[in-house]
Amino acid sequence: SGGSDGVVRLWDLGSGAPTEAFLRHPQGPINSVALSPDGAWVASAAEYGTRIWRVGDDQLQGEIPANGAGLAVIFSPNGKRVITSDSAGNVYVADPLAPDGFQAWRASEPIMALAASPVGDQIAGGGVTGIVEIWGLADGIPVAQPVQFPSAVRSLRFSVDGGSLLVQTVSWYHRISLAGELPALAESRLAPLGAAPQAGNPGPGGRTQQTVVAGRQFEFRDLDMGRPNARPVTGDVRPVLARWERALGLFLDGAGEAQALPLAIPAVSEGNP
Repeated sequence: SGGSDGVVRLWDLGSGAPTEAFLRHPQGPINSVALSPDGAWVASAAEYGTRIWRVGDDQLQGEIPANGAGLAVIFSPNGKRVITSDSAGNVYVADPLAPDGFQAWRASEPIMALAASPVGDQIAGGGVTGIVEIWGLADGIPVAQPVQFPSAVRSLRFSVDGGSLLVQTVSWYHRISLAGELPALAESRLAPLGAAPQAGNPGPGGRTQQTVVAGRQFEFRDLDMGRPNARPVTGDVRPVLARWERALGLFLDGAGEAQALPLAIPAVSEGNP
């Protein structure tokens, strides 16, 4: 975990206590932390750059400098590459053993979330205004047309088969199908209240999302992207919104069916434009 004080802490899952070694950046906050799949490396993104630490002796292996602040960081599935982004819109890829020898490319905007495909050949990035891009890991060349969402991207996850990309924005989950020639929005669902960022774990086909809900205790919920997001409203349901009919432009008839409200054209009195 990373704190606003610029300190990265490793936790013992058995005791729930932090280990003795604290890994420090010159300045906080820590914007993102990643643990390599084999547990050998920790990467942390903060002001001035992304640092790579050796877990065995808690020593700093090296740093990828940022133009501004490091925003997001992940490892490739095989742990041989660390991928990070900065507030100037750059994306960096490096070998954890030699992070100074990084390669970099430009994204359309600062990238807040990153994800690696299951085989590790592609990288997806989600930006501050909602642009989602996918690049080849080896060369940084775009491999798909960007997709624009209305709000900032909080997290990204590829499905286990690589055929879908699950995108979490401020209030929504979206599933992008990558099966065709162009990325296509397949489904959208409202996020549960209090859903934490970087909590998406798509199941097969990207249809199931496990969400961590913030609160006094962590809670795990399953969101099935294949089921309807809401049940039909019936006539005996008391609406929470007092003027819900006007807000939605609908009303329930005697049979409980939703009907469109007739248009009300205000009268224009003489002398008023």
